Amino acid sequence: TAAELEAKIAPLKEAMEAKRPLTRTLLESMIEETQVKLDDALARKAYDECAPLQKKVNGLIKKRDDLPTISELKQAVKKAEKAVADAAARRNFSAAASGQGAID
Repeated sequence: TAAELEAKIAPLKEAMEAKRPLTRTLLESMIEETQVKLDDALARKAYDECAPLQKKVNGLIKKRDDLPTISELKQAVKKAEKAVADAAARRNFSAAASGQGAID
């Protein structure tokens, strides 16, 4: 039956995904897929399934920090450059040097 096939496919799919390198695109698709499963469990009132799914979503969302997008990286660099400029303007050269080291 379809349910039996799905039960056999799910562990294989998870094993394959565990071996693939994690990219931001893959991470976003994993978040979306897990969120769909969570929404489905909520709709079916299968609350016992919700807690582990929510935990998985939260864990995946935390991993986003490790895989920033280009725009997020550019924003972080701009913020760091502003902090360096502000520190230099305040004549806090040790803070400016430390911030510049982080940018480099």
